[in-house]
Amino acid sequence: MNSGTSNINIHSVSPLNSQDMNEVYVTSIDGRNGMVEARVFFTLDSLQIPSGYTPGLYDIVDVVAVDSIQQHCSLRAVSMTPVQEEI
Repeated sequence: MNSGTSNINIHSVSPLNSQDMNEVYVTSIDGRNGMVEARVFFTLDSLQIPSGYTPGLYDIVDVVAVDSIQQHCSLRAVSMTPVQEEI
């Protein structure tokens, strides 16, 4: 075996902890970053959202969040879907 090479193949990666959060509010937005419920960080640069949707202040959303090392936040949103309001 050559130095710096390996026979390890990775088939999948997943976070140790994740949370599904239903019908929560976007509580702040600053440029491409924001917060959900004032405790879950998100950035549009790495957030999976429906095509054409941009989170707005006080939008009601469903979120999938994972552990984070972001300052002041222990969770980071990786997916966000707007909740359709019933008419």
